[in-house]
Amino acid sequence: MWQPVEDLDEINRSIVKLEQDFLAVLRRRLKPERLIASPAFRHVLDWVDEHPYQAALMTRIKSSHAMTPRHGVNVLLLSRAWMSWGHKLGAMADKLSVAALFHDLGHWRPEDLVYTFGYFSHEEMRRMRKHPLLEGEPAAEDGGPLADPDVRRFIREHHERPDGKGYPAGVRDPHLLSQVLHIVDCFEGLTTERRFRRRYSHFEALKTMGRWAGYHFDAGLFKNFLRFWGEHPFGSFVNLVNKGVAMVLPDPEQGEGLTCLLLTNVDGDALAEPEPMRVGNGDVEGEAPPWREQRLPEGWRTARPDLMGLPRSY
Repeated sequence: MWQPVEDLDEINRSIVKLEQDFLAVLRRRLKPERLIASPAFRHVLDWVDEHPYQAALMTRIKSSHAMTPRHGVNVLLLSRAWMSWGHKLGAMADKLSVAALFHDLGHWRPEDLVYTFGYFSHEEMRRMRKHPLLEGEPAAEDGGPLADPDVRRFIREHHERPDGKGYPAGVRDPHLLSQVLHIVDCFEGLTTERRFRRRYSHFEALKTMGRWAGYHFDAGLFKNFLRFWGEHPFGSFVNLVNKGVAMVLPDPEQGEGLTCLLLTNVDGDALAEPEPMRVGNGDVEGEAPPWREQRLPEGWRTARPDLMGLPRSY
């Protein structure tokens, strides 16, 4: 049965360092090749490979604006976690991770679109739809770290769709790893607060994306993404039919039903010593509202890093 990583301090330091270095790249204060060669970048990749479920849970830590360095870091964490969980990419794994981190670099060239919080004008929309091309970006030119043909393709196609209605070129057969970025980018965007809408819960985001599968992105690939998270995504609080509250845990065995940490009894009282248990799908009433979320007991708090108050700077 899955257990959360006990201590997140070391990996959080590396993630924060990566986030800070990425901001320096966006502001042209650090070259991308130095970030990619940094110990923090390598540490994060290796840690995600070892702890894919915990890495996915780390992406619950958000910034309030989707066009921040944290968005790129979260897309890296989640795409790598998903691929490490069920796929053998070999050398492509690192290429996908580089593309995931830098996929929105074009938004910052120039960066005025990043700070447009209303509706785009026609000219701004035209420019926005070209951001995957990385036009004029030195790092994407010959010899640069983003010049690798696979990395360039994954970035260029991360908004393309199988129905041909994507951008910038309307490609109908985007690479599967480009679609991995598309799915993760979409999920990360939906579950992040925006000025014009509240954030979607993980359950709501997966349900919404399920309606887009087949024309926004490959239906089989999205089904695999849903299998990774589960119908009730791990880390989510759920109401049980017996009126108790539980938190869904990752399920490496992929068996029937859900593995949950039961947190309250039928009267809503917190359990002194919660224990993981297996429940059937029919035992889950639905997603618990925020006011029913519970404080996690010692030993399980790292299962929801976003509720721990981890430092965002060191």
